[in-house]
Amino acid sequence: MLEDATVLITGATGSVGTLLTDHLLATDVGTLRLFDADEAGLATARSRLDDDRCRFLASDVRDATRLRYAMADVDIVIHAAAMTHVDVVEYNPFEAVKTNVLGTQHVIETAIDAGVGRVLLTSSDKAVDPANTMGTTKLLAEKLVTAANEYAGADAPRFASVRFGNVLHSSRSVLPVFTAQLRAGGPLTVTDPAMTRFFLQPSELVDLVMAALARLRGGEVFIRRMPAIAIGDLAEALRLELAPQLGVDPDAVAVEVVGPRPGETQHEQIMTAREADRAAADGALLAILPEATDQRSPEPPAGFAPTDEIVRSSAAAEPLGLEAIRAAIAAEAPVVVDG
Repeated sequence: MLEDATVLITGATGSVGTLLTDHLLATDVGTLRLFDADEAGLATARSRLDDDRCRFLASDVRDATRLRYAMADVDIVIHAAAMTHVDVVEYNPFEAVKTNVLGTQHVIETAIDAGVGRVLLTSSDKAVDPANTMGTTKLLAEKLVTAANEYAGADAPRFASVRFGNVLHSSRSVLPVFTAQLRAGGPLTVTDPAMTRFFLQPSELVDLVMAALARLRGGEVFIRRMPAIAIGDLAEALRLELAPQLGVDPDAVAVEVVGPRPGETQHEQIMTAREADRAAADGALLAILPEATDQRSPEPPAGFAPTDEIVRSSAAAEPLGLEAIRAAIAAEAPVVVDG
């Protein structure tokens, strides 16, 4: 699938885009087009990556004309560009619609016009029964991507989505915030110790995206089963695991409860009850099939079978204990003390 392929990643300099870039450059991909509105991020990526397969495209998914040029002769699109910080989006909802919804529509339309083979949206578990603007815009983006398979016709690109929770060590997770607070000697600010979140390791996110690209039939939302972590336990694990690495006495670090931010939920879900009725599984991978219509009778991807063994909410999941959280923190991105 990737051999000599031309792949376009939107939002390429974000946490997810960077993970996927590094993975793809370790394969036999032909050309990698890194598309992002962040000029500084592109400059950093260009200096970090020493690979002549990379192309650095400065623009925004809001600009359909630029996307059309960027999409020429592309085989695979991974659409990761989005506004994803809940509190920022809650304060700037019109801008989020322009990026997360209209930007996704631009990606779909230009991919159809260019004859791209496969398009994959990276979404969020906040799209499930959304309680905030960010989740609402990501849900609509998912709906557009699923509908694109019918809109485009039989010989057009195949479209699907991946939905996931927080990625450990990403800019969207709380780990960088807690790490900075630890460097300063505390306190660690916790919204609510009982609040729970689903988490993935960076490598698990990459595996999810690559599996979805390889196995999509069109219209699915792919998910990976994820462990849940209580935010209070995460703060405690970080205090014990990272403070000594940063030269800070763990016992001197206080924890301050500050309350939830606007739009923030107490727990997260990976799918609704209605979606669970049409979900299929292959081990840790889940696929929500598109709803059947008069024109469409979706079949599960090869290797997937219907399942009712789904923990839909982080509130219902058995949370990781302190030692398991400490091991997860250290597993893939240990802190480097920079003095």
